[in-house]
Amino acid sequence: MFFGREMEAQLKSRALVLNRFGLEGLALEDRPVPEPGSGEALVRVRAVSLNRRDLLLVEGTYAPRQTFPIVVGSDAAGEVVAVGEGSAIEPGTRVL
Repeated sequence: MFFGREMEAQLKSRALVLNRFGLEGLALEDRPVPEPGSGEALVRVRAVSLNRRDLLLVEGTYAPRQTFPIVVGSDAAGEVVAVGEGSAIEPGTRVL
């Protein structure tokens, strides 16, 4: 990974996860911090929103054949904290 152990210790990953259709199927879960692969970037998310697509996904009317678990949250903003090999973006860049 392209950041030091101090930063790695500070990073946490939480996700709103749909484990089954319906509002009861939503859970806030801790997840391992992913490592960016080739051409990818790891983003520290500062703001996230749920939109109509997410609601339809939870209700089971948008792409009902998806497999669980599904991480919801179509829109997010933050900054790049790590990049994979060959990424076209630099750490510190603000992204939407």
